[in-house]
Amino acid sequence: MTMKVLSMANFTRKLLPLLTISVLAACGGGGNGSSSSSTPSQSNNTSAQYHVAGQVQKGPFIFGSNIWISELDDKLSPTGKVYMTQTKDDLGNFGIPGTVGTKLVELTGSGYYMNELTGTLSTAPVTLNAVADLSVSKSLTINLLTTLQAPRLKSLMTSGSDYQSAYTQSRNEVLAVFGIDPAKVDNLGSLFDMRINGTADQDSILLATSAILSQVAQNRDRTPGPDGYSHPSSETAELSHLISTIASDLANNGKLSSKSLQDQLKLAATQIDLDTVRRNVETYYAGRGIKLVAPKFEEWIDKDSSLILPRRLVAMPDLSFKNIDNADVGQVYSSNPIQIKNLKDGQSISIRVTSGSATLIKNNIATSNYTTAKNGDVIQLQDTALGFGQSKNDSVQIGATSLTWKLTSTTTSLMYDDYVVSSGNMGYVSTNTSYIAFQIKPSSSFIAKYAGIDAQPSSAKNFNISIYSDNAGNPGTPLINSSNITHAFDQGVLSNGTMRQFTKNSIQFQLGSEGQAISNGKIYWLVLKTSDASPVGTLAGNFGRTSYYQDLKFSQDGKNWNLCTNGTSYQDTSILGKTLCDEGSIYAPAVWLAK
Repeated sequence: MTMKVLSMANFTRKLLPLLTISVLAACGGGGNGSSSSSTPSQSNNTSAQYHVAGQVQKGPFIFGSNIWISELDDKLSPTGKVYMTQTKDDLGNFGIPGTVGTKLVELTGSGYYMNELTGTLSTAPVTLNAVADLSVSKSLTINLLTTLQAPRLKSLMTSGSDYQSAYTQSRNEVLAVFGIDPAKVDNLGSLFDMRINGTADQDSILLATSAILSQVAQNRDRTPGPDGYSHPSSETAELSHLISTIASDLANNGKLSSKSLQDQLKLAATQIDLDTVRRNVETYYAGRGIKLVAPKFEEWIDKDSSLILPRRLVAMPDLSFKNIDNADVGQVYSSNPIQIKNLKDGQSISIRVTSGSATLIKNNIATSNYTTAKNGDVIQLQDTALGFGQSKNDSVQIGATSLTWKLTSTTTSLMYDDYVVSSGNMGYVSTNTSYIAFQIKPSSSFIAKYAGIDAQPSSAKNFNISIYSDNAGNPGTPLINSSNITHAFDQGVLSNGTMRQFTKNSIQFQLGSEGQAISNGKIYWLVLKTSDASPVGTLAGNFGRTSYYQDLKFSQDGKNWNLCTNGTSYQDTSILGKTLCDEGSIYAPAVWLAK
């Protein structure tokens, strides 16, 4: 079908509620169709003819989306001549085969679109529009920002501004809503020159702001209703309402006056998953046969609410982290400091932890895992070493450069092991004593640097562990106290690279910086002490041992040691919650020493 030209008295006024314009429903697509004449155009340039082509994007609109092009006079009033076409592919491209008679036009598109946050098509159509000067650009993008701009541009021209002045002012006011200074945008053109499949600064801005508005709409859609539950089904409706609200607010004085909306936009920027948005955009285009690298939208999203934009993704080739080997288990380590340099004057870069659990440190202060930096700023990563022999890799992106910091814990040899893996029995000790002592009978001499126990303390900071000498079958005097305590991970390398399984409640202790000398043939006591005299809970799980009263003793003061007098063995889950001396022997936690 060929393009149609329609004469409608109040077309532009009725254009946005597209569902009411039933006369257009039968028009054909792809920029082809018949035409009919209208009343003479009050053209701003009657001798010129202009071609119209472009895209409609909120992510790309799908094939068959409707596009209307309305001729405008010098005051942006409709001449009454309207052209209709449709997008001709799933990338939102459209065009008309003929020409229009005015350089100023209003374009409106309605259709389903690809959601950058989800990578899927919207559940409902959205309507976007733009006011453009065809003498400046003949390839136009109808997008969210042009939609926010249009009412303000019209308001300024109605107040007496010429088109170019009104356009520049309204463009800058729209960008300011998102904290963007136009002076910091390289080669900034018109808002309708922006396209998310471009490579320029302004293209990055379009994708960034589109993602932010989608995130706000998604947040609103998931807000609990009067019944206390969220009913996510109207994200596109929320987006349409959001666009209209901001555009209307801007039309009044060029500013977003709503503090609530300002806060919603700031929050949304911190919530966006940058990697997901990039992947969704590139995957969408790849699925339609186009190999595309998404523009650097990350530069224009204020992830840490620092109000610093842009954060340039420039290469930083001279920076590197030094890996750490033989780290003490559970100890907190900081990477070598790296200093940001060689940026252009006034330029900032983005820094974010992309994988791992490291804390990002900037200028000796812990910050969020997404921040900005300028020349002279010093960056470090901070993390806790895993179990014996385990490594963790923390990756960070500094500008366009990705760096990895590897933290590897020491691999130690297990020298004394009181583990006996059972078939599933477990026991529990609950007592008001402050000390539990485990007898150790080493079969070799070594320096013990680490000790461990399967224990469930109320708080690890209230516990420490010591090695005691033996005094006639009781703990004697302390030889060494623990200097570091950490909850163990599920497994660790203890001996010759062999993985040794721990319970999740296991605690590891570092015995000073030099460790404790252990001699073959001597008896020692590993003493677990509480600092608050609260009940001690020890959970053995499948990694306990049968501890008889001869090698497990208890004390209130660390001097007078007691044991249960009933010497019978008891291994049953029914012991859970019972006090210490209910049974003569208990299924107690395992202990170990390593060098």
